[in-house]
Amino acid sequence: MALAVAILSMAVSAYAVWSNSFANTGNDFNTDTLDPPTSLAASVFGSSIKLDWAATPDTYADNYKVLRATAAGGPYSEIATVTPVTTATYTDSTAAAGTRYYYVLQTSESTNWLSVNSNEANSAVPAVVTNPATCNSSNSWTSPANAQGAPDNVYATAAPAKNQTVNGDWACFGFDSAIPAGSVITKVEILAEYKVSTATSISHLHVNTLVGGAVQGGTIEDTSEPLSDFDYVSDHTSLRSWTRTDLLDANFSVRGGAHRANSNTAVTLSLDSVRVRVTYEPP
Repeated sequence: MALAVAILSMAVSAYAVWSNSFANTGNDFNTDTLDPPTSLAASVFGSSIKLDWAATPDTYADNYKVLRATAAGGPYSEIATVTPVTTATYTDSTAAAGTRYYYVLQTSESTNWLSVNSNEANSAVPAVVTNPATCNSSNSWTSPANAQGAPDNVYATAAPAKNQTVNGDWACFGFDSAIPAGSVITKVEILAEYKVSTATSISHLHVNTLVGGAVQGGTIEDTSEPLSDFDYVSDHTSLRSWTRTDLLDANFSVRGGAHRANSNTAVTLSLDSVRVRVTYEPP
């Protein structure tokens, strides 16, 4: 008899805890709240954005809702549901390069019971823009306008004398409108498509970047003497702490130099196109 009374007492106590007959509001679905995940962080992962967080302690929750906006504080749109709640990472492969995204997460239970938003995290996949020159100045090449625009097999040419260099400047790359104000420049490369008439003249293609008319760093040169069109790529990132202002049409130009070393063999360098490729993180 005593055992039966004890078992009944335990059952009543258990029911009281669950039904909130006692002052135990932690198990009351009417008053309890779901906890959002914490420590949400966003980072670039290849061409995507990866989210990491610390999982909610509410193991009875079903999933997380991933919300995204293009402005801090929203408005947010749901882009994914992540299960189970022990998951602590998500990769947004729909993020467009050059756009900064702002993320929050919500913990969710199947009855549409939602937590408040987590902390907000943001990131942006860097954008790459490649623009050709559309003007030139101080140019000693023949028909320098032929090296403007995209490659088209129409050439500016230069035939330097022995131990001489023929220089020309190309500009007007249009980054004023192509790169948003406030962007962080992470890479600057020059693409020069050219060829030489002979590979026995010890000829070089010199490439310089200029800001405000001043040459940045030393000359970068290609000595490969290509006999057919070759898109020579030179990296000028380390020559300066580049800013968007540096790259504006009023400030920026590229100098191409056709150089013939100590050779008696005449040579003509044919330059098809001068382009600049910039990688940047948007504001």
